[in-house]
Amino acid sequence: MGARLVLILAIVSICLLSACKVLEGVPVVRAGWWDPSGGELKELALTIGAGERVVSTVIFYPGDDESTGLDIRLSGEQSSWISFAPPRLSSVQPAQPNEIQLTIAVPPGTQPGFYEVRLQLLTGEKRIQPQLPVRIRVP
Repeated sequence: MGARLVLILAIVSICLLSACKVLEGVPVVRAGWWDPSGGELKELALTIGAGERVVSTVIFYPGDDESTGLDIRLSGEQSSWISFAPPRLSSVQPAQPNEIQLTIAVPPGTQPGFYEVRLQLLTGEKRIQPQLPVRIRVP
């Protein structure tokens, strides 16, 4: 019985080592948003005065291959304040950076307060997670 147990443990060990070798070098990819300096973004928080314009760059790292590309959409009452380039991410590879430049223009006469718009990426009608909240403080 002891020799049999040793043989079984040896086989299990070999299988586990083989599995680790197969997975070696395969990145675990999690979709997310980053700033140009390499910091992860859970939100983009900006302070912009009424009548002012700010340009900000965000980077999306996808978790999946989206060879058909991704559409970029904004939602929220103040989505008209923001324009973006490029208008679409044409071909998206896992773990490859996709830069999006946002231009945020707060209209003159906007009341002080906090405003939020959500930046979304879609493949067809399917939303890619995570969305990026763009929080604008007008002093």
